[in-house]
Parts: sequence; structure tokens; C-alpha cells
Amino acid sequence: MLDLAVFLIIARNQANLNETKSLMEKVAPEVQVQTASLDLSNPNEGDFLKAIQSAATVNGNDSSAFQHAILVHNAASIGDVKLLLSQYDNLEYLQKYYNLNVISTVLLNSFFLKVFHDSSKQRSIIQVTSLVSKVPVKTLGIYASAKAGRNVLMRVLAMEEKNLTTLSWAPGVVSTDMYSECERSFDQDVVNFFLSMRELGNLVTAEMSASKLVKVLQDGSFENGSFVDYYELPEQYHPTLKDVVL
Repeated sequence: MLDLAVFLIIARNQANLNETKSLMEKVAPEVQVQTASLDLSNPNEGDFLKAIQSAATVNGNDSSAFQHAILVHNAASIGDVKLLLSQYDNLEYLQKYYNLNVISTVLLNSFFLKVFHDSSKQRSIIQVTSLVSKVPVKTLGIYASAKAGRNVLMRVLAMEEKNLTTLSWAPGVVSTDMYSECERSFDQDVVNFFLSMRELGNLVTAEMSASKLVKVLQDGSFENGSFVDYYELPEQYHPTLKDVVL
């Protein structure tokens, strides 16, 4: 049994990966952090498998040494908020978009489960989703479709795989660069909607959302494969969502 935690973090930019690795090691010097510079919009099966195998065989161990293997899908892009859905006409752009937001998710799930194949050990897959996967929002059509697709992937994996926990986590309205993109939407109604969230004080920090996710996972009372939101009620996002059913 492995007596340390191992993190594998994946992103395109190696310099940013190194910075994140350094920050993680300062907070938790007892963990081992590995990096893999990979472009999820241009997926390569061999590179994905190699990265996961490298983390699983750290210090000469094999995947069976891990008591709990966890895969978190946090990478995503919002699309072009200056376009309506009917204006997406560039095949290369769309292919790269869905490679990043859906195809890479499917591939990473597959290789993760191939490497951590022992169903007697605890395994979890968490994907960061969004309320827009359930509530249509103008100019966020392809983003919503990718998130909705990933929600279904989590439910099917929970049905198909023995001793696998999956969860679609909606993190709330998090103050990030992606949120700022929404404030620059082509549609003024969307801009006003997101600006009012800030004015209402409904934004949360990444730390707040991550802390609540950890509590949800530790509690374990959610239905396997389900959609769980940071907010218990949709109107906590915005009063106009009071009739939305999550």
C-alpha cells in the first residue's frame, strides 16, 4: 500500500504547470506532484496513457498500491461568447472545442480505468459541470452541450463500472476568467444576468467551491453519477431561476 498521495496535473503550458506544482508542494510538502504538458484539444492516446501510467507507477509501485484513485476533469473552455449557435461554421474550431471538452474526457476516463483496473479498490471520477447544462443560455450553446454530454457520461459510467463513484459537480458562480468571459457576451441580456450575479454577491471563490466539493465527497450521500450543485436551490444563483428544477 502506498503511504503518500500522488497528484498528476495536466495542462498545455509547462511553465504554468511548474508554478502550480510549486504552490501545491508549499501547501502540502508531503505529496508528490507530477506534471504532463498535453494539449487536450489535440488528444493523443499514447501520451494520455503514458502520463497516467507514470503517475500510477511512482517509486516503482504499480496501480494496485493506491487505495483510492481519483480523476478530476476541470479543464474546459466556454467557446466564443460573441457568436450565436447558428453562427458556428468553422469545422476545425468545433473539432478542437469538442476534443477539449468531450473527447479528451472520454479518452482520459478510458485510460484511467485501464490503469486503475482493480475494482476492489476505491475509484472516483469527478467532472466539473455547470448549471447551463440544464438551463439554456444564449451564446453559451456549445459550452452547455459539452457539459450536458459529460453529465450523461458520468451517469453511464456509474451504471457500467463496478465500484466506481462518479459525480458531476456544478461549482456555483465562481469568480474566474471564464466568468469574466460571460460578462462580455454578444447578448446584452446575458451580460446583465451575469453582472447582476456579481452585484447580488452570489459569486464564490474557487477555494470555497473546492472545499464544499471535498465535503460532498466525504459525506458520500449523493446518488452515484448524479449532478450536485454548490447551491442547494437554483435561486441562490439568481432570483429568476426560482422555478428551475436541478
